[in-house]
Amino acid sequence: PAHFNQPMVTQAPVVLTVCADFHRTTRWCEERKAQPGYDNFLSFVNAAIDALLYTQTLCNLMDEEGLGYCYLGTTVYMPQTIIDVLQLPQLVIPVATLTVGWPAEEPPLSDRLPLQSFIHSETYRDYTLADIENASGIIMTNSKDFCNNFESEVSYARTALMGSSSLPINVRIRNTGTSAIQAVKVTVNNEHFDIEDAYVAPQKTRDFVVLYPINDDFNGYISSSVDVEFNNIFRTKQHPRLKLKNNVRQTVHMSQARVTLSNIECNVVSRSIKDGVNTFVVELIDHDSPIDDMDVRVGIYAHPAIGVPLNDDAEVTVTSDDFVQMGNVRKAYATVSIGNITEPVEAYINCHVFDASNEEDSLGLVRIDNIHGEANPTYVYLFPNENPTKIVRPQIDDAFSSHRIKINAQENGVALHGLKAGETVRIFNADGMLVFSEKSASTTLFVPLKHHAVYLLSAEDEVFKFSF
Repeated sequence: PAHFNQPMVTQAPVVLTVCADFHRTTRWCEERKAQPGYDNFLSFVNAAIDALLYTQTLCNLMDEEGLGYCYLGTTVYMPQTIIDVLQLPQLVIPVATLTVGWPAEEPPLSDRLPLQSFIHSETYRDYTLADIENASGIIMTNSKDFCNNFESEVSYARTALMGSSSLPINVRIRNTGTSAIQAVKVTVNNEHFDIEDAYVAPQKTRDFVVLYPINDDFNGYISSSVDVEFNNIFRTKQHPRLKLKNNVRQTVHMSQARVTLSNIECNVVSRSIKDGVNTFVVELIDHDSPIDDMDVRVGIYAHPAIGVPLNDDAEVTVTSDDFVQMGNVRKAYATVSIGNITEPVEAYINCHVFDASNEEDSLGLVRIDNIHGEANPTYVYLFPNENPTKIVRPQIDDAFSSHRIKINAQENGVALHGLKAGETVRIFNADGMLVFSEKSASTTLFVPLKHHAVYLLSAEDEVFKFSF
């Protein structure tokens, strides 16, 4: 109530009241049998000045920390209510109140009087009516110039389409004008999306996300535009205390973009290692891909998602002409290899699809989604030779105390002991193909295996071969 229940007070995480306090000094004098002499107007002015100097210094420190604050003029309107609420003793008077918090927005600076309207040289110079009109005319005019300009970028992650009913569209708004943007509307394929909390201060940038629904009618094309509304605020000479708004709309139309799902399955069918060169034969299965003219990049990558190949030779291209119809699917084969492997390296074999047609859309060679490739990369281990020296090969059921993990043979598999809870265990066969991958829930894990000559176990800090 002391501040009229303003939302900026009731919603503020911190409200600070700074007081002029001569009660403490008066008590100090009385305890020493001295006459205080501070119950007068001069003492109050001195204390108030000190309190305000402290308040402004505190504000400077909060500025350095990025905090936001606001002085409340209601402190001097309702001092008695504040005294009652805070239970202030005699000679303690509230002189300033600050609301403090992390800024939720960055509004433009309000208009300021020119310096010549309040600076006096040597002696006070009284104002004429013309001086007052000229000084105040800066904030009481209809002729203020506004610059309403903005830039926008619309983008999307094509991988987000996999198994999703919506496509996240990223919208970046850069306000290059002099007024704040108060509303943003994005139109995607004639469907309108109003952005909530779309305030963008002048010379600032904000990012928003629109979820565009994907249904059976979606044809793979995105056409978008962005509308913004600027909030131009000015005052009039007739009503100097009344702020008026002049809302201006601007639109930016975006060019069409293509979104397509491909369905290329990538399987590793064989592997060989010689002189540090790891070679893989990969089978590509096209499950009714919607693009006729496409290039498929097959490579060895350091990350399960499609990315940069481990080196320039670790990626090959398969064209549409390389696929052969076999029953209900089309198949092609590719050989990828990587050399100069000096120690065991984890890697992934994957494929991604490019649209090689550039006549209709003028988009050039554009990567599109690949359901199988993005979701199911093949995990492999690259070795310098067939029997790398850094890979220990203990006999199963041996204690091999130098190793953290112990292996015991059981019916239809092996039991692993000494694991770390949450670590991923991977088992490869003699061809380097992944046959088992699972996170351990405890220190023990059973792995179902068929009898095989040699297996490779990888569990974070330990890699070794074992026979089963």
